[in-house]
Amino acid sequence: MGDKRTGIVGAVLALAMALVPRVAVAEGLPTPTATNVPEKPVGAQTFVWGRFPTKAVIDVFTQVRLPSGQWATSQKRRTDSSGGYSIPLTYGSSVPGITTWRVVGMMPDGSYQLTREFTLKRVPSVSASAAPKKVVNVGGYTWGTIATDRPVPVWTEVFTPRGWTRSQIGTTTADGGYALPLTYGANQVGWTRWRVAGRYPNGSIVRSSEFRVLRVPYSSALKAHDVKVVGRSVQGRPIYAFQIGDPTASKSVLFLGSMHGEEPLGTRTIDAMMRDKRLVAGVDLWVIPTMNPDGLAVGRRTNAHGVDLNSNFPLGWSYRSTRNQYWAGTSAASEPETQAMMRFLTWLKPDQFVSIHQPLFAVDSFKVKDQQLMENLSRELSIPIKYLSCKSGTCGGTMTLWHNETLPGAAITIEYRYTETDQYVNVTARDGLLKAVGARWN
Repeated sequence: MGDKRTGIVGAVLALAMALVPRVAVAEGLPTPTATNVPEKPVGAQTFVWGRFPTKAVIDVFTQVRLPSGQWATSQKRRTDSSGGYSIPLTYGSSVPGITTWRVVGMMPDGSYQLTREFTLKRVPSVSASAAPKKVVNVGGYTWGTIATDRPVPVWTEVFTPRGWTRSQIGTTTADGGYALPLTYGANQVGWTRWRVAGRYPNGSIVRSSEFRVLRVPYSSALKAHDVKVVGRSVQGRPIYAFQIGDPTASKSVLFLGSMHGEEPLGTRTIDAMMRDKRLVAGVDLWVIPTMNPDGLAVGRRTNAHGVDLNSNFPLGWSYRSTRNQYWAGTSAASEPETQAMMRFLTWLKPDQFVSIHQPLFAVDSFKVKDQQLMENLSRELSIPIKYLSCKSGTCGGTMTLWHNETLPGAAITIEYRYTETDQYVNVTARDGLLKAVGARWN
């Protein structure tokens, strides 16, 4: 804080703060003046100047109001023989924000006078721009300027699990321009937090406002507002969730393209929805192309452990000794894909959740929780409503049953035919799903 005084000076000054207003008013003394430039870039030097009503040389102090509300002494100077002074305003010079100040003078008779309070706003002196969204492994940069008339060191800082960490280092041009690569996390899906810092010749460091960059896995996902890796499969493949609707909408919806790897048409519908360059309006829509990427990769119903994921959820789970295509696993929620979906659903708590399957050609009415959603899906997708009876021992541990009994929203299963036309999968079902939940293309 500069030349902060303690001991006798601090005690005397604290007493003066209580006495000065009464002394000045009672004696009718002229008010001392204080003038400053009200706004300055972070790191730039600035002063307060003015005059005290005395021809004697006196001590003058700047005081700054701390966040606690207390006044703290910052810099001390002496006036000239006409009472004039100039004092640097140093406290908080490297931090954006507004500080409140006053100047105190010790008069020849031992009394104290205060100037009016004044403010100084510190604004970031580093501008930083970047494309807010980039595909994984595609280069990205931040660019901007620093308020300087000579080259200065500049670097990027990225927020990591260890806190803010310096990344790429460079030097500005003579007029303060720079461009720096954004390399950290370039091969990972998700958000990274960034800022840019520079160091002035006097050693002070200035920083830009924080900005974020979203890395997405492929170009068709560029319209996503957010993307999350909700978990990984047995073989380590990521399970992606994309937010492609209106983040400000009050209603949240989730579409799951596929759970079983030999049922790929729902994933194709979700891909068609994501490839469309129009925005989705009306709902906060999230989509998961598949929760079983290992099974989808080889056209297998189960995950890589041989578990039917729609029998692995906790509610109604039971052990089955026969390891067929409906095997429920060694224990409830034993599989990483199941755990990932449970975590994500518990986090999102969608108002409506539609899980797409094949090949039974039905909108399932089994323990339906949202009658209107069921009817909307049947109408918009031209799929009949059916009560899907369970084969012996295969209906325990289902995802929609767990969701409907555990979370507030409504989950429902729909089933395409074994085969569907490209027009149906990529257009009819794509648009019908949106209409059924009250969304629209914008």
